[in-house]
Amino acid sequence: MNIKEIIVPSPSGDVFTVLASSESGHGRPLVILCHGLMMNCSQNPVLGVSDGFNDAGYDTLRMDFRGSGRSSGEIMEMTPVTETIDLLTVVKYITEYPDLFGGHSRIVLCGHSLGGLVSLLAASAISGGTVPGLDYDGSISADCLAGLVLLAPAVNIEADSKAGRVATVTFDPANIPECVEVWGSCLSRKYFIAARALDTFRTISAYHGAACVLLGERDRIVELDLADKIKAALPQAELHVIPHGDHLFSRGVRLKAVDI
Repeated sequence: MNIKEIIVPSPSGDVFTVLASSESGHGRPLVILCHGLMMNCSQNPVLGVSDGFNDAGYDTLRMDFRGSGRSSGEIMEMTPVTETIDLLTVVKYITEYPDLFGGHSRIVLCGHSLGGLVSLLAASAISGGTVPGLDYDGSISADCLAGLVLLAPAVNIEADSKAGRVATVTFDPANIPECVEVWGSCLSRKYFIAARALDTFRTISAYHGAACVLLGERDRIVELDLADKIKAALPQAELHVIPHGDHLFSRGVRLKAVDI
């Protein structure tokens, strides 16, 4: 397996990515992996899922969103829309400079939690849908999308932001603080304002391609009661519930997810 770090330039700063490729990956879609909230591309579950795709003969590209890991920017500037812009920037760069990425012409978007939602938002935009707050020029051909793999996609953040919660943290939704501390870092007020405007299930329904959605039976952040709403918005999707699965896809759960 060949590992190569690639910096993708954007108007908002550099996006750090890691390409893992081998000869067996030629001719298959490139899998782009998107991490969850307050995480980065060198952590599980994204790292372990990437390894699983590599073992199955796929090339992968792990990326850090702005303000996370080794990408530019500050976490306080991040919103679901800015992360969607970051992902679209990476996808467009791959289509413009395919030789840097092993010559791949098609991609699979694979995201965990917030990264899963962002994968859906990007796929919807590429498919011609409208994402609230996103100014997208339609410059990426929908033909490049081979499918989505979504691990506990955070389709709940719109409702949670309206209710004044994020993960296990609560706040006053009528008076959102400038900084909401989550897992030792801060989310800005603009994050929640952007999340509240997403019109999530209408927005993601613009994507009609292949999708595989994996939910954990014991997930307390993206809970199972969202399964019906996901299926209604994405009727074409395969939806799998992993027994005893947690939100972070701990090792045994992650291996089951990779098998699926």
